[in-house]
Amino acid sequence: MPKRFSGLIGKFKMDRDRQNTISRIYQLHAFCVLQRRGVICDWEPPTVGDKRADLHIPLSKGRELFLEAFTVFPMQDDRIHDEQSDWLRVQVNKIPNLAYMVCPWFQGCLTEKRAKFLLEAMKRDIASGELPKRLDERIERTYMYDDLPVAKVEYELSEDGEGLFSGPGQSTSRENDAAHIKFKLLDKLEKFQLPPRPALSGFLMCLETHWGDFVDVVDALKGNPKIAVTPNGQFRDIRDPNGVIHHEKGSNLANLDCIIVVEQPSNDWTRKNTRFLMNEQGFLVRDEVENLFFSKPEELP
Repeated sequence: MPKRFSGLIGKFKMDRDRQNTISRIYQLHAFCVLQRRGVICDWEPPTVGDKRADLHIPLSKGRELFLEAFTVFPMQDDRIHDEQSDWLRVQVNKIPNLAYMVCPWFQGCLTEKRAKFLLEAMKRDIASGELPKRLDERIERTYMYDDLPVAKVEYELSEDGEGLFSGPGQSTSRENDAAHIKFKLLDKLEKFQLPPRPALSGFLMCLETHWGDFVDVVDALKGNPKIAVTPNGQFRDIRDPNGVIHHEKGSNLANLDCIIVVEQPSNDWTRKNTRFLMNEQGFLVRDEVENLFFSKPEELP
């Protein structure tokens, strides 16, 4: 064990980011769960170039499954988002002759790229002359980044002519859990550290305790749920085409065989808090993946 994890303790000591630390803990946790069940599992195998997956599991008939583990945190614990929203507040308040109360509702994590994009877009609208000209008027704009909404911003003239970047309760408001998960998945798909075919690939997604659930993950992948009314007055469930699978980066999902979602991770994973999403075009079946975590060791192939 000391030889296998020679660099792990060093990473824990050097990296002070809570999200990275907890993600590594869950990666180690998954490794131990599999090892305890008698499943052969390798730690951080090389994949392509200098990239590495988190876990490697040899399967039957010479096949290999590589897993990338990560944690999705509540937005209030996302340091990057808080840093960038604070930076954006400072920059907006520096705009000369700002006369508007600027109230944002962010959708997903506000990264550095999205914050810079949002600042320039807001500056253009503020200088356009198309924003409210009366105190009783409000205008809301939705800003899209990479074909996905990054924020809704409401503009209202300030009574004293002194504008301010503000929000409900003097803080920014986050849209929903599904949006946060969606941006997290897109970020993972863009980097995609997993190897190409014929290797099999999967994500191991851990949702922090008491936050987020499987429904949010499905919404992030398939789009926001809505209700449509047919011409004959019937109601039917539909979804907005704004999920990960509809996004251009979602093309990488074709190389992803499974997503294992662990809700409220604990020492003993159960069928109740572990869910599986399978790629219909993939080369893994649900039972095969579930057996890694739930069948008795002597029943493993």
